[in-house]
Amino acid sequence: MRRTGIIFLCMVGALMLGYGNTSAEPVISNIPHTVLKEDVYDGAGKAQIIQNLLVNPNISETDLRDLLNSRFNEASQRSGFEFFTHPTVVVIYAYPSRELANSGKSQWVGMLIKYPTNSAPKITIS
Repeated sequence: MRRTGIIFLCMVGALMLGYGNTSAEPVISNIPHTVLKEDVYDGAGKAQIIQNLLVNPNISETDLRDLLNSRFNEASQRSGFEFFTHPTVVVIYAYPSRELANSGKSQWVGMLIKYPTNSAPKITIS
């Protein structure tokens, strides 16, 4: 009985400290992908995040759109910029291979762009 009480108190303590609670962490899509590169620019004129993602070559358009939106939601909530609360520009490219991502020829399969002048991000699928 004493052991059960100790275990119960440890579990309650862990819950009170937030262990096991992942809801406070940003939720990134469960669609398999890798962030190959991320560039962050922080200046007086803009705060910008550009990401290059590696995705499965056979990803469906629906999953690709969901992934781009999920990554955008995470990126757009970032803070810590000197002149802006959150990034003013977010650009995300999705590539089906590392070779295409590194080619420098804009051979992405999906792109999301959000500029300050856009009311919503624009997604383009190639």
